[in-house]
Amino acid sequence: MLPSELLFSYQRGSQVYPRFLRREQHVWAERVLALIREHQHRRRGELQAALRALEGDSPDYRIVRGFAHLALNAAEFTLATGELEPEALRREVFTLAAQRGGYGETQAREVLEAVAPRYRLEAETLREALYADLPENHLVTALPDFNPEQLVDRYNLAQAQGLLYSALYLRLTAHRNVPGEYRRLFRHLKFHGLMYAVEGHLDDGYQIYVDGPASLFRQTRRYGLQMALFLPALLRVSRWQLEAVVQRDDREMRYRLD
Repeated sequence: MLPSELLFSYQRGSQVYPRFLRREQHVWAERVLALIREHQHRRRGELQAALRALEGDSPDYRIVRGFAHLALNAAEFTLATGELEPEALRREVFTLAAQRGGYGETQAREVLEAVAPRYRLEAETLREALYADLPENHLVTALPDFNPEQLVDRYNLAQAQGLLYSALYLRLTAHRNVPGEYRRLFRHLKFHGLMYAVEGHLDDGYQIYVDGPASLFRQTRRYGLQMALFLPALLRVSRWQLEAVVQRDDREMRYRLD
């Protein structure tokens, strides 16, 4: 999903709608994924700097950030030090430095040269390894396992999910589906901790009313996040409709998907 600052929506009367990508904006998905591929086995900090440069002064900079957010969440990062633990290295180096006393680049170099052979490293390599556990120093090791079209789909789904962050309650209508789809739907409702009531039956379909702490105590964010996480499961049902009431700037707005 996306953080609130990367969400787009618009209102018409009492209705609110997610703003999906225009066709000409899809190109950013390909550019973001290409940039991540170019930075495989390089540091996260280098990749993030390249992504900021890609944004440039484009009015679509928030879209670029959205694609990058989703893609980086699907990538994998590891420490550049392998099995060496940077925290343990720092402890050893700083302890020796404190014992020797003094301050400055010469003293630091002497300490690094004293410790480095124990790990079969060069002094400069050891210097880099000391802070390899900082996020910006992690290496990009596994790329996101999807193509630009799939990233566009994930982005648009995230926009649809975002309006549910502030949902008070919602109603689901599911009809003319096979029994297995209904079972999966109810299983996902329970998995995400959503409180619901059901009307209807297998032949004519079901009305599912999802309610809970969001509407009772206005704890909308936490419960709304669970509603948003549930949405991909709903998309796996063949025939459905979602109607929600969401809180927007102290107003209750209607939100509908099908």
